[in-house]
Order: sequence, then C-alpha cells, then structure tokens
Amino acid sequence: MVHMVHEKSESGPVPAGSDGRATERALGLPQSTALIMGSIIGVGIFSLPYSLASYGPISLVAMGLATIGAVALAFMFSVMSRRLPADGGPYAYARSAFGNGLGFSNAWSYWITAWAGNAAIVVGWVYYVEHFLNKSGAVGWSIAIALDGM
Repeated sequence: MVHMVHEKSESGPVPAGSDGRATERALGLPQSTALIMGSIIGVGIFSLPYSLASYGPISLVAMGLATIGAVALAFMFSVMSRRLPADGGPYAYARSAFGNGLGFSNAWSYWITAWAGNAAIVVGWVYYVEHFLNKSGAVGWSIAIALDGM
C-alpha cells in the first residue's frame, strides 16, 4: 500500500515506500517503451493496412516502404543518442547542428505532428470501439467514445 507524504516537490506529493521514507517514481525505459509500442501497434499496425487496402496490391509496397522508413528513423535516433546524449531528442540534435532558431522550428514542427498523431489515435480508437458499441453510428456515441479515448 502506498501512502502519500506531504512533502514539497516539483511534481506534487511524493509516495512513501514500505519503510515510510519518501520515494520518487519515474517513467523508466520499460514503461516508456511500452507506451510508445502501444501507440505504434494501436494506430500504425492496425489502422494503416485498413487505410491502404483500397489501393490494392500496391499497398503492400507502401507498407514495406513505411517499415523501411520507420526502421531507418529508429537507427538514426539510436546513433544520435549515442553521439549526443542530451535531453530533447530531435530538438537537441537540430539545435546542436544548426543553432537555436532551427532547433526551435524543429521542436515546434515535432509538436504539431504529435498533435496530428494524437488525432489519428483517437480516430482509430473510435473506429474500432464503434464496431462493438455503436453499430448504428450515432454521432453522440461517437463523440463520447472519442472523449473517452483521450
């Protein structure tokens, strides 16, 4: 059982361990990996084939190219994280190479694409949940499902 200790910290109260001392909980590598993999599997693997299927067999080529691109990005981030071990990901790499202006532009562009990605996640969520809970396609239920998925 976790008891809350009313100590001041940047993120609010700190949970107390079994010995009564305050402990901090951080989002570690396994939790972060599970979070990202859940997003990739939920949207990319389940929604992408459905959206490409209407184009016929060429959609298999598109899936292959998307996979190659994703693997290339993963390797690029792996190499960059070893060469420049800094917080900030793409922002830190662009700032280091091109200066503050382009670093900021890169970070802003990344966040805009993250917003679009979150919208895609909600659309995928609504599509799959409606198959089971809202077969009639009622707009009110679709909105409720979308809000629950956020």
